[in-house]
Amino acid sequence: MPTTPEKPFYIFLYPQAKQQAIPAALAHFTKDGSLYVGYGNKYRNKNESLPIDPILLPLNQKEYILSEGCYGAIRDASPDYWGRTVIAKMINKDINEVTEADFLLYKNCERSGNLDFRENLQDCEPNIEPPLSEYLDILLDTAKHIEKGLYIDQRHLMLLAQGSSLGGSRPKCTVIYENFPWLAKFPSVRDKYCNAKVEMATMTLAQQCGITIPEMRFMDINGIDVLLLKRFDRKISESGISRLGYMSALSLCKTNEHDVFAYSYEKIAEEMSKYCPEDRIEFFKRMVFNVFCRNTDDHPRNHGFIIENGNISLSPAFDIVPTPSVEGINTYVTHAMNIGEFGRLGTIENLLSHTFHFGLTKYKAKEIVRSILEKCLSWREYFENAGVTEIETEMFKNSFETRWKNVL
Repeated sequence: MPTTPEKPFYIFLYPQAKQQAIPAALAHFTKDGSLYVGYGNKYRNKNESLPIDPILLPLNQKEYILSEGCYGAIRDASPDYWGRTVIAKMINKDINEVTEADFLLYKNCERSGNLDFRENLQDCEPNIEPPLSEYLDILLDTAKHIEKGLYIDQRHLMLLAQGSSLGGSRPKCTVIYENFPWLAKFPSVRDKYCNAKVEMATMTLAQQCGITIPEMRFMDINGIDVLLLKRFDRKISESGISRLGYMSALSLCKTNEHDVFAYSYEKIAEEMSKYCPEDRIEFFKRMVFNVFCRNTDDHPRNHGFIIENGNISLSPAFDIVPTPSVEGINTYVTHAMNIGEFGRLGTIENLLSHTFHFGLTKYKAKEIVRSILEKCLSWREYFENAGVTEIETEMFKNSFETRWKNVL
């Protein structure tokens, strides 16, 4: 990413249940990659004002310097790899030539959370809406062309760009479905199985294990499978669809995204004890479920928090997809974050090693582990109900079943 100093820009914030964002702070990136953020006096002195980021940028201080890799909710509002790929195509630049400020300032009304970024105080609201679900066939075709490096119609690319601000590396786009924004998740040209059906099956199983998930829809677009997830950072209010604040678990913990060795379920639970202690039990369930379904892409950006009326709470779970494996290979599974006393090792012993971080007694934690394991051993019926083929289902036998069938 280029590190030359960039011109200042403004951070806007959408107040609760409001359709118009208001200017909150002036910001700029420095040569060393740090981000300066300075609240406006008028904004900071309003009683009803909300912080841009309640963890890194509380209103009790006027100016902040955020180090590179630790931009908090600001980074969460910026696109991750897929969104960056689409935006780079849109402005006809190589992705490595686009600055962080360029990505933030690309006009998009569907970025995560309740922040917006503008070059001038007088800039208007983004006036291009996300595409309707009726355009899913065009969006699918455009995403495939991007992945394959083929020619892309600029009108179609514009449609995709307007909904591609959300995180992750897989093709996706926010669309309007049933008069509300939903995240449409597309297949990738690199897929070895139907990701949409496998994710829907696994998320449904997670819900049966006591884990909160977004509302889901499955769509067949000319024989291509698409999974729709209702945006949980949006809410219907009297004035229309309003935005809720959002931050990742990485931001909650003030962790530098480059310091992967600091990623830890325990650390997230410790921070949750300050803001939403009652949510720690469900967070423990999510950790347990990720182990039992072999979801090894469980890094802290794949756990999130909603900020509403100044309160922080655990968001619905997302991106829970098992990793297929071959029996006898990789018997010892490691996850993206530390789990307990034995680091990232996905074992029951490790899950139960530090339960106090989650506000649980050892006895209660064992009950939860046993309950989730029992439900996970019925995984095949969820895959069948979601329409996963027998051949694809067998790819996940070792992930769900082989390692655990003799435990109970």
